[in-house]
Amino acid sequence: MLSFLGLNLDEWVGVAVLAQTALVAVSAEFVRRQLKHARDAQAEQTRPYVIVDLQHKAGILDVVVENIGQSPAFNLRVVFEPRLTLPATVNDDDRHQVEGFVIRLAGDGIPFMPPRQVHRFRYALAHVVKDGGYATDTTARLSYGRTPGTDGRYCESYRIDLGGTWHASFEHTIEESVREISKSMSDVASALKS
Repeated sequence: MLSFLGLNLDEWVGVAVLAQTALVAVSAEFVRRQLKHARDAQAEQTRPYVIVDLQHKAGILDVVVENIGQSPAFNLRVVFEPRLTLPATVNDDDRHQVEGFVIRLAGDGIPFMPPRQVHRFRYALAHVVKDGGYATDTTARLSYGRTPGTDGRYCESYRIDLGGTWHASFEHTIEESVREISKSMSDVASALKS
């Protein structure tokens, strides 16, 4: 019988079968990992992404909670640390509205938030904030799930620097107001001349 390196033909066939089996096993593991990576990438691209931000326009400061993701967020809860509070000078209706929204976000939360949905509440007016009494820095801690009944699958936090935003908002508002008044006066003057 033929032999090569001390192995006969049948033994070489056995070695080839073992090598081929090992290669198939390694290839199968590679394919499994690639499929898992593709599934994870797809899940990451289509997941909900909820953000908390402070937006200001014309001297009004709003706290905004928005789902910018591709799928709905379930059981969304937002806790502000330290808690957003209002100074004693704010009227009771505004205080109850803000505190109610903050308590609802932390407690029951928002059970269902579709993509691109926005929840906003007016937090303050820039000219009022200038006098003080408001928190200047808070962290919003979010937890939400991708499917009903999943709490806290996604946990994120956003630091919100309210002080810098308010100052910029207040300064911008004064400049913007002066520009608008000047334009309005020019329009009135033009109308009176004609």
